[in-house]
Amino acid sequence: MRNSVLYLRVFALILFIAVSAQPAVSQSVQAQDSVRVYPQKMPDKTTWEHVVSLPGTIVYLPVKLVFYSVQKSVAYFQDSESLAGLRRLLIPRVRVRGLLPAYSERSGVGLKYYFNDFLGKGSRVTINAKYGFIDNRQKHYLRFQDIALGKGIVSTLLFQYRYLTHESFFGIGPDTDQNAESTFSLEKTTAEASLAYRFNENASIRTYYQFEQNNVFAGYEEQVPVLTDVPADSLPGLQTRLKTGTAGFKFELDSRDVPGRARRGWQIEVTGSLANQFGGDRFRYWSFSADVKRVVHLFYSRTMVLRVMAQRVRPFSGKSVPFYQLSELGQRESIRGFTRGRFRDSDLLLASVEYRYPIWHYFDAVLFCDAGQVSPDITDSFSLNKFKFAFGGGIRVHSSTGLVLKLEIGVSNERTRYYGVLNE
Repeated sequence: MRNSVLYLRVFALILFIAVSAQPAVSQSVQAQDSVRVYPQKMPDKTTWEHVVSLPGTIVYLPVKLVFYSVQKSVAYFQDSESLAGLRRLLIPRVRVRGLLPAYSERSGVGLKYYFNDFLGKGSRVTINAKYGFIDNRQKHYLRFQDIALGKGIVSTLLFQYRYLTHESFFGIGPDTDQNAESTFSLEKTTAEASLAYRFNENASIRTYYQFEQNNVFAGYEEQVPVLTDVPADSLPGLQTRLKTGTAGFKFELDSRDVPGRARRGWQIEVTGSLANQFGGDRFRYWSFSADVKRVVHLFYSRTMVLRVMAQRVRPFSGKSVPFYQLSELGQRESIRGFTRGRFRDSDLLLASVEYRYPIWHYFDAVLFCDAGQVSPDITDSFSLNKFKFAFGGGIRVHSSTGLVLKLEIGVSNERTRYYGVLNE
C-alpha cells in the first residue's frame, strides 16, 4: 500500500513538472563568431499533449475524413461551370450572403441563411430554421441586425419561435435530488427591438424591449414524471399563455484579437432587465448579470480562457418569478456535464477554465473545468462545498470570420453529456 502511494506521488510530481514547465528550447551547436545561433523550433505539440489528444485523435479520424471529402467537394463546387448558377444564387459574392447547415443538440438540425449589407453597410439579415426529427424540438428566427440609424447608433430586430420538448425540473435549490426529475415542454415566442450605441469598435451599450409568450406543456419522455401534473399555483410559471414584457440594457466590451480563435483579449457582458406580466399581476421581477472572460496567450498558439459569471434574479414585493426564468446550472453555457435545468435558484455563481491548443489548420482541441452553484442568496450562503464541478474536452473548428463548429464532452459526478453546435 505504501509503495502504491509512493508511486502515485512520484507520478503526480512528474506530471506537474511536465505540465508547468516552460517550453524547452534545444541547445544549438557552438558555431563560429560569424554564424548567428538560432534556437530550434519546438514541435507542434508537447509529449503530454500527444498523450491527452490520443483518444480524441482516434475519434476524430472519421471526422477528418469527412471534412477532407467536404473540402474536395467544395473545391469541385467552386470550379464547376455546371453548378455556377446555383453558386451565384446562394453565394453571389464572397462573405455577402450564403446558405449554411446548422445544428445544436438543443434545437435540432437545419439551415442558416445570411445576407450582409442588406439594409445598409454593416447590417446583416439572418434566417435560421432548425428542427429535431426525433422529439419535434424547434428553433426558428429572423433577425435584422446592426441597421445604421446614425453615427455610432444601430438597431436590431428579432423574431423567434422556440419549442423545447424535453426540459427537466428537479426542484428549486442547490441540493435537489437527482432522482426527483420531472419533464416538461416549453414553447417560447419572442419579438425584440433594440437600440445600441457604439463607443468604438470594441465597446457598446444596448437598450432593448422584448415581448415574450411562454406555454408549458407535458414532456415527451414517458418514463419520467410529467411536471404539468403539479398544481399550477404551487409552481410559478406552470401555466400556458404567460405573456411578459421586458425592458433592459446590455453593455458589451470585446477586445479579442481574432474572431473564433482569439489569442488574447477581454470579453465582458453586463446585463440588467425588468420584466412585467401582461394581463395579470402575479409576475414582476428584475435580473442582473455580469459575465467576464479573459483570453491569455501562453506559448506557441496555446491559450487559456478564464471565465467568471454571476447572476441574480429577484421578484418585486408580493410578486413571483416563473421557474424557467430563474438562474440555472446545467446548460451548455453554464456547466457542461449535468442535465439541462439540473439546478435552479435566484442567484448563480460560475467559474471555468479552458486550455486550447491547435491540432490542425482550423482545428483546436479544448480541455476544460467548470464549477458553479445556485443559491437563494449567494452573498449569505456562499460556500466552496456547494460548488458543482464538471470536466471535459472537445474540438473547435473556426473560419476567418468566427467559430463554425464546436463538439464537446462534459463529465460530472452524475452523468456524461455530449454537446454539438454548428453555425449557431
